[in-house]
Amino acid sequence: MPLYTRHDETGWIDGEGSWPVLRRDGGGRWRLSTSRPLSQDWFGKRVRVVGVRVDFGELEVVRIEPLD
Repeated sequence: MPLYTRHDETGWIDGEGSWPVLRRDGGGRWRLSTSRPLSQDWFGKRVRVVGVRVDFGELEVVRIEPLD
């Protein structure tokens, strides 16, 4: 999978060390990088994340929205 590709994913937000992580509905996970710290309100929530792949397993978040 090439760098700088756009991804539209759904899943659950949780923390892994100092990184927020999207645990994908279809399996797997993305480490999320954001320009501002991600609010704790997102953790434990099912969300849709649109982002750009910037590293192996890492998405730079463009947009995040709640699903439930």
